[in-house]
Amino acid sequence: MIVITASAALERLGPEGYVIRATSLAGAPATVVASSGEAGALYGAFHLLRLIQMGRALSSLDIAERPRLQRRLLNHWDNLDGSIERGYAGRSLWWPAKVDARVIDYARANASIGINGTVINSVNANPQS
Repeated sequence: MIVITASAALERLGPEGYVIRATSLAGAPATVVASSGEAGALYGAFHLLRLIQMGRALSSLDIAERPRLQRRLLNHWDNLDGSIERGYAGRSLWWPAKVDARVIDYARANASIGINGTVINSVNANPQS
């Protein structure tokens, strides 16, 4: 007989994997989100929030997920002067380089769907501008 501990099961999912399970604690219904890493716990929490927003029943959850790709990126077409190669919505979010509320909101939105990176500049960007 092979016994797999909860921590071993989480380790197999990696630091970005997670489980969401319906259980009971002291006789009360509970939902557990667990991961071996902080990023996985964040992705699991966002997954649970999506389920709640969609009105899904939580009483029988048994989800285990692991990203297939290590790098999940969005690619931007921003130029180094703040213009956007194929920009239809104004100036670049990234220029001038500073962290403001828009960048924080962007990062949260990406994390909520499992995006973990961004390529800021256009492949055609002029490094001299």
